[in-house]
Amino acid sequence: MQTLHRSVCQSHAPSFPHSGNEMAEGGDGEESFQSPWPYLDKYMSLCETTDKNYVFRCLLCNPKKKLLSTSKTSNTNLRMHIQRMHPNKIASLDKEQDQAKKRSATHEEEHLDPSTQGSISQFFSGGTRNPVISQQRFDKLILNFIVQGLHPLQTVERPEFVELFKEILPYRHLISRRTLGRMLDDEYSSMKRTLTEELSTLTHVCTTTDAWSANNRSFLGVTIHWIDEKSLSICSGALACRRIEGHHTHNVLAEMQDNVHRDFNIRDKITVTTTDNGSNFVKAFSVFAEVQITSLEEENEEGEDDDTVFLNLTDMLNEGDGYEDVSLPPHQRCACHTLNLVATKDAETAVSQSDSFKKVSRSTVGKCQVIWNKQHRSTQASDIIQDKLGCQLPVPILTRWNFTYHAMEHLNTCILTKCQEFNETCEKLEVVRFKAAELTFIKEYVQTMAPLAKALDVLQSDKMAYAGALVPTITILVEKMEHLKLNTTFQHCNALVDAIISGIKKRFEYIYEDSRLLIASAAHPMFRLMYIPIAKKSCETNFVSAFQNLPLMKKILLKYNTGFPASAACERLFSVGKDIFRPKRNRLSDTNFEKLLLCRVNKHLL
Repeated sequence: MQTLHRSVCQSHAPSFPHSGNEMAEGGDGEESFQSPWPYLDKYMSLCETTDKNYVFRCLLCNPKKKLLSTSKTSNTNLRMHIQRMHPNKIASLDKEQDQAKKRSATHEEEHLDPSTQGSISQFFSGGTRNPVISQQRFDKLILNFIVQGLHPLQTVERPEFVELFKEILPYRHLISRRTLGRMLDDEYSSMKRTLTEELSTLTHVCTTTDAWSANNRSFLGVTIHWIDEKSLSICSGALACRRIEGHHTHNVLAEMQDNVHRDFNIRDKITVTTTDNGSNFVKAFSVFAEVQITSLEEENEEGEDDDTVFLNLTDMLNEGDGYEDVSLPPHQRCACHTLNLVATKDAETAVSQSDSFKKVSRSTVGKCQVIWNKQHRSTQASDIIQDKLGCQLPVPILTRWNFTYHAMEHLNTCILTKCQEFNETCEKLEVVRFKAAELTFIKEYVQTMAPLAKALDVLQSDKMAYAGALVPTITILVEKMEHLKLNTTFQHCNALVDAIISGIKKRFEYIYEDSRLLIASAAHPMFRLMYIPIAKKSCETNFVSAFQNLPLMKKILLKYNTGFPASAACERLFSVGKDIFRPKRNRLSDTNFEKLLLCRVNKHLL
C-alpha cells in the first residue's frame, strides 16, 4: 500500500473505456473522477489517474485527507486499507462487491446474442462493445493458461502480454502478479479440499514415494492411487512435492511421509506404499512400518554388493526422540526398478560366465557407444546420421528404464532396413565397421531383452497397475525367457539369457510367498488362478470360491488390488516438475513450486 501526501488533486480528466471523461464534485469541493469500481463510491473517491495507477481518497478517514494509490488492474490496496483501518466496513464491502459481480455477469449475458455474433475482425477492432466473457471467467482462463502452460507467474506483467490483451480485450482488467498469486492459493486450496473429500469416501488407497533433486534443491514426491468402485478403473492424484532439507536420512523421509498422510487423513487407509530400492527408504520402512510386505532384501540404488540393511540399536534409541508418533504403512519395492537391476547388475554376471560373450559384447557396445557419443557431442556427426539414416539415434540414459534396450532396438532396425547407409555412416564418422558377429550380437541382444522391456512397460503403466498384475507379469516373463532359452539357437547370448532368468527368480522369489499378492492376482477377473503356482492353488481355492458372492468379491478386489507394483507415478510427477522448476526459475519458492506442480498434475480435480 502506498500513501501519497499531496495538497491538491490534479484536475486533468482520465480516460476510461467504460466511463468516458465524466467528473463529479467531491464533498470538500475537490473534483473527483468517476470510479472504475462503482461499488467503492461509498468508501473511496477517485481524484487522480496516471498511466499505471489510480489515486483514491478514503472517505471513511474524513476529515483527515488520506490518499491511496492502486494499480489499474487491481484494487487490492484499497481493500487492504479498509480491512486494516475500518474493519467494521469490510463485510459490507465484500457483499457489495459480490452483488456488483453478479450484476455485471447478468448484464453481459442479457446483451450477448449468439445469433448476431460479430466477426473476429469487428471484435478486435472494437466494433462490438459487449465483452464475450465475464471478468471472473477471464481471470480463471489466465490462471489456467499460466498453470497448465507451465509459465512463470510474472508473465501477466510482461509488456507483450499486457499489450496483447489490451488489443483483443480492452474491456477486461488484466490481473497483477500478486492477484494471480492469491488466485493460485485459492486454486490449490480448492484442489486439496476436493481431493480430501474424495479420499474421505474411500476405504483403500495406496501411495508411491520417491526423492528428486534439481537446481541444488531436493524434494519428496508422494502420489496416491485408488480403484473406482463403479468402473473398477485406477484413479490417481498427487499429494505433495515438499522440500527435503538436510540429509536424506531414513527418519527424515519417514517423518515427511507420515506428515503428508496426516494432512489428508489417510494413515489408516493405505494398503501399501511403493518406493524404489534406495537404502534410506528401505530402512525407513524397516524401522517405522507396522507390517513388512516383502522379505527379500535387494541391492540398493547405488548397486552395493551387501544387500542387507543393518539397524543399529544405539542409533535407533538416540534418534527416537521426536519420532515416536511416526507410523508408515506396509512397504512394496518398485518392481520396475528391480527389473532394471536385473537388466543391468544381473546381466553383468554373464560377462564372467562366458569369455566369448564378454569379448563380443564389449566390442559391440564399445562401437555403439562411440556412435552415440559422436552424435551427442558433435553437430557435424549428428547431421551425418540424420542425412544417412533419416533420423537421430536414441542415446542411452542410465537413469531411464528400458532406454538402453530402446537405443539398441533402434540401432538394430537401422541395420536391418538401411544396412548400406549404416555402413556409410560408420565410415564418415570414422568408426570401425561392425563385424558380422557384432551385428548378430545386436540382433540377439534385442531379442533377449524384448520380454523384459515389455514387462517393464506393463508394470509401469498407470492403467494396468493393479497389485494383482505383478505375479502374472513375472510368471509370464520367466516362461518367455525359458522358452527363448529352449527354442532359440543363440550364437552369443545364451549366457545373457541364463543370467536374466537367474536374476528374476532370485529377486522376485518373495512374490510367490506373499499371500497379499497371490490373493490380489486371484481376485482380479483377468487372472484368477491361472498364474498361481500349483503348490499355492490348494490354499487359495476355497478363498476364490467365495467370489460367487459378487459384493464380497468386489470388496476383496478393492482391498487387495489397491497397490501399485511400481513407483513410475512419482517419475511422471517429477517429469512435470522438471518443466516448472527450470534453471532460469531457480528463485521460485518451494511453496509456489508445489502449488503449481500439484495444480498442474491434479487438473482433473479442479
